[in-house]
Amino acid sequence: MTEGEPTDLDRASRTRARILQAARAEFAAAGFGGGRVERIAARAGSNKERIYAYFGDKRSLFAAAVASAVEELGGVAVAGPDGLGGWAERLFDFMAAHPDTLRLLRWAHLESDAPAEEADERLAELPRPEDAVARWQQQGLVSARWDPHDLVVLVLGLCEVFHTPPYRPGEPGAAAVDARRRALVRHAVSLLAEPAR
Repeated sequence: MTEGEPTDLDRASRTRARILQAARAEFAAAGFGGGRVERIAARAGSNKERIYAYFGDKRSLFAAAVASAVEELGGVAVAGPDGLGGWAERLFDFMAAHPDTLRLLRWAHLESDAPAEEADERLAELPRPEDAVARWQQQGLVSARWDPHDLVVLVLGLCEVFHTPPYRPGEPGAAAVDARRRALVRHAVSLLAEPAR
């Protein structure tokens, strides 16, 4: 093997990543029940046998796809000088830019609890938004009246609902509607989280 030539491990890693990306697209479009491994294989430039070798069965592939989407969503930076309202804005923008990720997560809620364990394992590696909210509460930056987990769920829900049909704006004018709604979400979250004076 010459220097710079990809190893078997490199090729396997790239193949696995292509399959996972293709699975995310397929399951986002059709859900677990409607998703087809044959279409995933074709989209990934692979074959069903390779998919099963890497991921096991279709349910395990769905779980891996959902876990990667949850991990991606969990990677939206929480902590920052702009606090809870800033995180809400970043989440809003992420959801606007990644409609397939949201669609895949909605399918997961509808069809299965199976991905939860793998998603929990992946999320254990990421900073928890609840921890950031609890820190802000201790610092007096966020109202201690509310449970940190409940605040996180509220922010997620507010951001998500505006990107869910029938509320998702269509073109033309989507950018202006998004800007207005992003400002509304930030304002609502900031008011709710404001500590008592």
